Amino acid sequence: MTGGITHLDGPRLARSLFAAADWVAAAREEINRINVFPVPDGDTGTNFSLTLRAIADTLRAHGDTPLPDTARTMARAAVLGARGNSGMMLAHFLLGFSDALGEAPAADTTGVARALRTGADRLYESLDDPREGTILTVARDAAAAAERAAAETGDLGDVMRRLLVESEASLARTPQLMAALRDAGVVDAGGMGFVRMMEGVVRYIEGDPIPPPSATNGRSPASVPGPAALVEVAAERDFRFCTEVVVRGERLPPANDARSSLHQFGGSLVVAVAGDVLKIHVHT
Repeated sequence: MTGGITHLDGPRLARSLFAAADWVAAAREEINRINVFPVPDGDTGTNFSLTLRAIADTLRAHGDTPLPDTARTMARAAVLGARGNSGMMLAHFLLGFSDALGEAPAADTTGVARALRTGADRLYESLDDPREGTILTVARDAAAAAERAAAETGDLGDVMRRLLVESEASLARTPQLMAALRDAGVVDAGGMGFVRMMEGVVRYIEGDPIPPPSATNGRSPASVPGPAALVEVAAERDFRFCTEVVVRGERLPPANDARSSLHQFGGSLVVAVAGDVLKIHVHT
């Protein structure tokens, strides 16, 4: 996809996600190695990658569809396919993105920027205790960059390139905002997954091929923590085990209402709802 891009439609959204899934998969092990928050269990790259892969596979099976249908399919697949905490964070971002697109057959730069902002806002709303220096911060800064760019250009390619530059800068700042990252000498793993996702979209826009996982280690500004650093961080963390539950049905409650009701049972909860699917991710 080259030249000026004035709008986002269904096929472009789907192909952007295909590229994003491939590019995140290429950095999966690198993201796993720097995973120290919220639980230093070395699976953020795997969870983020598998969530995107589930979305991509579902969209491929549906073929080319109008933007509203593609966005709804993406959001539902994100909830069903969400793996781990990072997958649930991604699902919430994509739920907000999808909701903001609404029923319009296409979205211009302003519409895409608004959808990115809604996705970032949905991330914050999904948590009881949002922490800066994580994917939340990177997504918010990316949305702000998109809004600034959209006010100046009607080219989606330009918007995404400027968004990527700010996303990378925001990721590099995450250790300044979280002691666990600073002590381990790494950037946030979920934030890196987000940056790689956006970089995959930009590579698609610019027509760059996505190398196989063995051909790239990524280019994010992260060092790899040693075992001692991971053990020390792990010793300071609660909620080291997680469980996921999927509920299907009609008239499901809003995600935040369900989360509030479930707090009485303890643990750290993230709940996402898309249509007839409700998913619960809990750390205990």
